[in-house]
Amino acid sequence: MKTHIPVQAQLNVPSDRFGFTYSAVDVLCRVPPSCDSKFVSVHWSTTENISYMPMFEIKNRDVKNQGHGKFTVDFTICISTMYGNSTNILQFIQAIEMYKLLGVQKVVIYKNGCSVPMERVLDYYIKEGVLDIVPWPLNKYLKTSGSWHYAMDPTNDIGYFGQLAVLNDCMYRNMYTSKYVLFNDIDEIILPKIHKDWKEMMEFLEKQYPNTPSFLIENHYFPIHIQDSTFNKTFPITVPGINILQHIYFEPEQENVYNNHKIIVNPRKIIQTAIHFVLKAYGDSVIVPDNMASLHHCREGKQPNLPFTSLIRDTTIWKNNVSLIKNVKSVLRNVSNIE
Repeated sequence: MKTHIPVQAQLNVPSDRFGFTYSAVDVLCRVPPSCDSKFVSVHWSTTENISYMPMFEIKNRDVKNQGHGKFTVDFTICISTMYGNSTNILQFIQAIEMYKLLGVQKVVIYKNGCSVPMERVLDYYIKEGVLDIVPWPLNKYLKTSGSWHYAMDPTNDIGYFGQLAVLNDCMYRNMYTSKYVLFNDIDEIILPKIHKDWKEMMEFLEKQYPNTPSFLIENHYFPIHIQDSTFNKTFPITVPGINILQHIYFEPEQENVYNNHKIIVNPRKIIQTAIHFVLKAYGDSVIVPDNMASLHHCREGKQPNLPFTSLIRDTTIWKNNVSLIKNVKSVLRNVSNIE
């Protein structure tokens, strides 16, 4: 027998909506005592009949673990929205295979659209069991922007294709199934520098900073127009996309310009996250030293007029190159017609 128990919710609006008309909003409510809730509905009234309302499964519940730290996976990556006609296949496969080498067992993508060849790649990873797809048809309801601030795109309703909603939803979905959650774009890889993988790195960081809710990794921009030739013939030229192994030079930080971070979190200690930092948590964030880990971010440069001699060489991305190349070639053989 279904029983509806009204509970007053708290609306939690992120502070960094950057001027857009619409924003992600967290609707938080406490589970009533002695209530083994499985679903929740949202309504403005406490007295009206809500039986006709859609019900949402409650996923952020510690049902199996009972506080004993037994998780389905150690690392889950939440990828920002895949939008439009995405065709950067080589970089996508390289990123997923690098994530797997570093310790990820689950990648979650909020998908709005992609090319037909990319769809085949997604299907491959879904069958493999590493990839979960969440449909994200936000543009059916709002005019979505690819810019971070309303002043840059004043004709649209919400920024970054609803990225704030994506990251918070993904965190709550995986709160009690994954020990850690990472927030990444597909062109970004958190690279340990002195540890072999994320597990070893996080074990070290947890000992140094116990009970820390989030760890911030410094962003390094590797401009796509600067390419090293060492691995330029490693993969078939018919495969579209960027070869991350050719990008080993990053831009130095600019003075008086904020350098973004990406985040590794203990999701059970986070209330609300932004894109580059945590907004509300049970504890303070820690910035991971750059000599321990950094974010390999392969994209258009932020300083296009910077001379090559000012760039900084960093071959950390090559540390797993033998296994990475082998695994990527295996995927390319198994996924047909991706040109």
